[in-house]
Amino acid sequence: MDWDQVISGMTINRDKLCDFKDKCGKSEKNLTTDLFTQLEWNHSKNSFEGLFGWQRFDSDHKVKLDRDSFVVEVKKVTEGSEYGYWHAVIQGLLYQFRLSRSCPVLCIILDWGRRSGQKLTGDDKAFLSQFQKNSIYFIRFNLSNDFFIEHNLKGNWNEI
Repeated sequence: MDWDQVISGMTINRDKLCDFKDKCGKSEKNLTTDLFTQLEWNHSKNSFEGLFGWQRFDSDHKVKLDRDSFVVEVKKVTEGSEYGYWHAVIQGLLYQFRLSRSCPVLCIILDWGRRSGQKLTGDDKAFLSQFQKNSIYFIRFNLSNDFFIEHNLKGNWNEI
């Protein structure tokens, strides 16, 4: 997967993405639609057979950019929490199990939570990076105080 187009889109649209700072109270579904619109991503709904008695898992969408496709899971981390990180990891693993690792999963974290306003720690990054072997990658939007984007799309963590 060539992530350059994703990184370029975030860089070009950085100012528009910064506007998400004021959207903390919106639902994840609306935030996801707004995000895809800002990034100008072509997307379609993607569903997977369920597990543990659950009939079906719906991902936020499958995105196609030129020749590359990837499944996207957008998670909102609200003030005073960190749950969006765990939920993104678990859903990424579920999707990869059903995809037989045939398509990467991109977890986008919209972070107003406990870590917002700060860079991820080395332990935070190491925990999330271990899932790259499962083709699960992360983009984190810091949406408190100074806006910045962190990602591990190229292996190491980088900032936009």
